[in-house]
Amino acid sequence: MPEIVCISPIDGREVARRPTASALEIEAALAAARQAQRDWALVPLQERVATVMAGIAALGAMNEEVVSELAMQMGRPVRFGGEFRGVEERASHREARLRSYFLAPLSRWRVKPTVFMPTLPPEIDPARLDGLMVGLDDGKGSCMGIGVLEFDQEERVLRMVSSVSEPARGLLLGTVRITTEGQVIGRVTVRELFGPE
Repeated sequence: MPEIVCISPIDGREVARRPTASALEIEAALAAARQAQRDWALVPLQERVATVMAGIAALGAMNEEVVSELAMQMGRPVRFGGEFRGVEERASHREARLRSYFLAPLSRWRVKPTVFMPTLPPEIDPARLDGLMVGLDDGKGSCMGIGVLEFDQEERVLRMVSSVSEPARGLLLGTVRITTEGQVIGRVTVRELFGPE
């Protein structure tokens, strides 16, 4: 059976040797991954967020080991500090940008069901849209900015909150839940939004 051999660009020695998978093994792995993805989609959002954050923390705890492995396998200089810093920096940068976008003054617009692109199913409970990030369309196909949907339980009203001061002609649903302060809560799927309770 053929093998994949990793040769270190640092000194030319063999770092790892692994057998390649057969076509049947690859198909089985893909089927297992598809099932795992379906199973993962059923896990409550907050639990998925906690799991991912724990994974980032675990990667951070292994940073020294990861740095030396990357150096040995790829020749990446140790001074770059490994993968954790990049993952952490990207997540922190994204959240900082979102938070800065949702600084006062903010506009709150009452949302009509017909403003969504594509149109939402009429039976959807607007409470399910609470916290979803949306793109703001100007009606000519250009993005005016982003906003977040906010559902008022008392009034049973859905509003869009944004730093954009002009009303949008259309709203494009995103797949990320955020707070009105721009803090990411987690991702959502179409199945979660429009599937059965």
